[in-house]
Amino acid sequence: KRCISTPQVIGGLAIGSEGSGGGGNVLFGVDIADGHEVRLKIDRSAPYVPTPVAKGDLMFLWGDTGIVSCVRLPAGDVLWSKRIGGNVSSSPVIAGDRLIGISEDGTVTILAAAAEFAELGRVKLAETCRATPALGEHFILFRTASRLICVGRP
Repeated sequence: KRCISTPQVIGGLAIGSEGSGGGGNVLFGVDIADGHEVRLKIDRSAPYVPTPVAKGDLMFLWGDTGIVSCVRLPAGDVLWSKRIGGNVSSSPVIAGDRLIGISEDGTVTILAAAAEFAELGRVKLAETCRATPALGEHFILFRTASRLICVGRP
């Protein structure tokens, strides 16, 4: 299978995923400090394209089909999993205590980056969006099919 998302190290685990684009995606966490053993395996609603993000010991998976999950590391306990909707080609980002993801139809969904699920809002960019947002100290950039949108103070 292919690895499309960006591998990364979160809390002593090397996190990576594999899939085929048609389902059957799997996310693995390999212990990089002690024997390089697989310590985490998630095969339910694992992302194929989007890269997971983390805040402390919480890892957030925003799946290609709009299912978002919160996993406590290193054990891999799924704390919540919710269908947000939409098809997703970009990766989520964390800004402060907020988890931000964008579906391909340009819907920005803002969730609490927390152990308990909370949807904080949605905004429509009114245009296709397949790019991961870029964060600055006081702003966020969204790239749509024809525009670059800055929210905040550049």
